[in-house]
Amino acid sequence: MAATPKQLATVYLKATESCEEKELEEISKQFVVYLKEHYLLPKTHAILAAIDQAWKEQYGVSQVKITTAYPLTKKALQTLEKYAHGASVETCVDPALIGGARLQIDDRILDGSVQGQLSSLKQILLEI
Repeated sequence: MAATPKQLATVYLKATESCEEKELEEISKQFVVYLKEHYLLPKTHAILAAIDQAWKEQYGVSQVKITTAYPLTKKALQTLEKYAHGASVETCVDPALIGGARLQIDDRILDGSVQGQLSSLKQILLEI
């Protein structure tokens, strides 16, 4: 009986849970070799989705993207990484936001930018 993507994801996460970067690279290589040897490479997309889902279940969040009008300070970035422990953190600069920030946590978007507030105000005024 072949392992399901969820089972493979669980095994991979347990194997990489507390390893160093070099160990992570080696475990990942071994994992791909296992997938190849067992003809599971066509299921890679499903396995990666299962790893992402298992990560969310274990750590709460897997991806965080913050877009700001200006670059984050080092301290702000450290604070964000502290609160998004275990998640992939990406920062972007978009001067069109004018000020504030747009935060994307997995599939949810929280828009606290000036541009977002102006867009909301425009929608409200158009509905009147």
